[in-house]
Amino acid sequence: MPDDARETRSRPSARDRAAATDQSARAIISAEAEARLKKTEKLKALRLEQQADAEPAPKPAAGRRKRPD
Repeated sequence: MPDDARETRSRPSARDRAAATDQSARAIISAEAEARLKKTEKLKALRLEQQADAEPAPKPAAGRRKRPD
């Protein structure tokens, strides 16, 4: 390979590689957060639906209290 061909090819700088990595990481984190939010909303809707269908739980009877000594 001729010497001038090596000089024309340049590697991306460390700053450019770091920026690309940062951008990719932020995109992944954002997508995961969005998916987690959707899943949470879906589970909350299902829980509320189940609670609406279920009979209300009876309150437990009041127990005896200990006398203070």
